[in-house]
Amino acid sequence: MERLWNSFTGKSNELLSYDDVSRQLKIKGRSSTGIQNVPLDAIVGSVGRYSDFTRNFLPKRGNSQERWAKVRALAEEMTGWPPIEVYKVGEAYFVLDGNHRVSVARELGAKTIQAEVTEIRTRVPLAATDTPDDIIAKAEYADFLEQTRLDDLIPEADLTVTIAGGYPQLVDHIVVHRYYMGIEQEREIPFSDAVVHWYETVYLPIVDLIRGSGLLRTFPERTEADLYLWIGSNKEALAQELGLDITPENVVMGMVAAESEPARPGAWIEGQAGTRGHETRVDILVPLSGEEIGWNAFKQAVVIAGREQVRLHGLHIVATQDEVTTAASEALRAEFDRRCQAAGVDGKLVVAAGDVAKEVRRRARWTDLIIANLAHPPATGPLEKLRPGFRSLLRHAAWPTLITPSHTSELTRPLLAFNGSQASLQALYLLTYFAGRWKLPVTVVTVTEKNGVHKEIQRQAKDYFHSRGIPRDSVTFVTETGSVGPALLRAAEVFECDLIVMGSFSRRGISDVVAESALDYVLRNSWWPMLVCR
Repeated sequence: MERLWNSFTGKSNELLSYDDVSRQLKIKGRSSTGIQNVPLDAIVGSVGRYSDFTRNFLPKRGNSQERWAKVRALAEEMTGWPPIEVYKVGEAYFVLDGNHRVSVARELGAKTIQAEVTEIRTRVPLAATDTPDDIIAKAEYADFLEQTRLDDLIPEADLTVTIAGGYPQLVDHIVVHRYYMGIEQEREIPFSDAVVHWYETVYLPIVDLIRGSGLLRTFPERTEADLYLWIGSNKEALAQELGLDITPENVVMGMVAAESEPARPGAWIEGQAGTRGHETRVDILVPLSGEEIGWNAFKQAVVIAGREQVRLHGLHIVATQDEVTTAASEALRAEFDRRCQAAGVDGKLVVAAGDVAKEVRRRARWTDLIIANLAHPPATGPLEKLRPGFRSLLRHAAWPTLITPSHTSELTRPLLAFNGSQASLQALYLLTYFAGRWKLPVTVVTVTEKNGVHKEIQRQAKDYFHSRGIPRDSVTFVTETGSVGPALLRAAEVFECDLIVMGSFSRRGISDVVAESALDYVLRNSWWPMLVCR
């Protein structure tokens, strides 16, 4: 009956073979631990008689059934029996002598049985609940450990993978790393040295990013080594599909954003806090129209390149695939390369066919910042607002967008528009991040119609600046009244600000189409760049 039921449910009815398991998991040593009470449920196999009993230790054959009856009779007559002998592999036990005694003890409802235990140390431990498929996966890991000796070199390392073919990929990474180590050091590198150096300088930094980003919560069934391999394959795929050569930090952030589409507001600053080190490269996406005014965004990116390690990802969108390789497109690539070289900036221009806003959004999640030139400010009519374009890009881009009108800026005196809303909080976090890195004075403007309300709103910003180590004397708080858009531009002029930082569109539905927003007004009238986030 047990065999029939297991064939129906698909569960294995077989005891595990000790010889097979020990060979696959690679024995490293053994030691006697004496007589112990062993849980019967943890006994999962046999050394020589695994084919005589089911997984629950019921006898399969007639002669075994006769022996089983005699052993049971001894138990019922209370004459007792000596301890069985077992091998312990991880959390699982294999019977060396006493298979029938285990069978009878289970039948009588016992929970444990006395056993003389010999502990077998293997490269990969075995769990009592492991299935044959689990053992195959662990055998592959044991082969990997035997080849690399990682468990001897770095005992705390855990590179368990669940992806098919994952271990050969890890070995390939080590082999390639060893090759480049040899070139750099001009000598033959011992394989063990390459293993340790790869683990410490390549693998662990990526795992730190994974842990800091919360990516394991997004993919709870995957391991750190799985995600390490995914990040590598995503990086290669992005290079081939989108022409992007980006940092591992942004691959991690992009993977999180891809699993929570549409991208959640505020995801950028959370990702920066979790994954970014002080010396990490900044990837900037710069859409270019091909017109001379479109180069303003490039010029603004060069300003940032003077303060950060930057890679510029130029993007020019054409209508058809045939236009990707025209003389005009090649001339634009050459001009982009020339300007990058003249500015001493690392960069590459990609020409792609498609819808401008869609192609920008596809690439934006894999970069840190979008810098876009505002050649045509948003229109005021309801029908114009419904059309795809700049407003659509700002509404759907969770990553920050730096908008350049007709003038670029040195970005030395930012103004923060702050009203306590979720979007303005994200703008506060974003500006604090850059103000702290670049040591910038900040002007915070709150526009309100009610006396006293602004104090409570501004206290949020004061507390956050203080918690992030921004000096109090480097922040000026200003209260304005009236329409928000004009009030922001007045304050920017009075305090000689050269950058406006604010949240994106906050309204939804018909109210967004009908009403005039502060961002619409600033986009149409600002002389200086605007950093917008949501």
